[in-house]
Amino acid sequence: MSGWTLTSLNGTQEQVIARLDSRHSLAPQSFVVISNYPATQSRLVFDSLFQTSALSLPNTKLRLRLRNASGALMDEVDDGVGAPFAGANVSGSPKASMERIVLSGSGADKSNWRTATTARGFDPDAPMLGTPGYENGSVNMSSS
Repeated sequence: MSGWTLTSLNGTQEQVIARLDSRHSLAPQSFVVISNYPATQSRLVFDSLFQTSALSLPNTKLRLRLRNASGALMDEVDDGVGAPFAGANVSGSPKASMERIVLSGSGADKSNWRTATTARGFDPDAPMLGTPGYENGSVNMSSS
């Protein structure tokens, strides 16, 4: 997967969040975490594969894209219009991430996403719902 990129939408431009190279090895059906900071400076239990302080995911107009080394679109998340397909960022409540329901299903299909209801991979006292680096509670690992 050397040369593959993960991008986010910044206005109308895509910006690269992470680029895989020969230093990165990903096992099939593995989970990768990208974070702003190492575990010692965040709520994560373990360090992420990629750390970049340039990472900022918006609470509106989210769109993430995975492109292969040739630049072809391999997968995407959300539609880049309005609120993200799932997740929660409500004041006074735990923040909750988006979880993909069927990994082989389209990331551009809103019905294939849900709001996290469990916590794993965060510090014990972190008011966060999600499973960074782990399989979530609803995922169907079947793939084509």
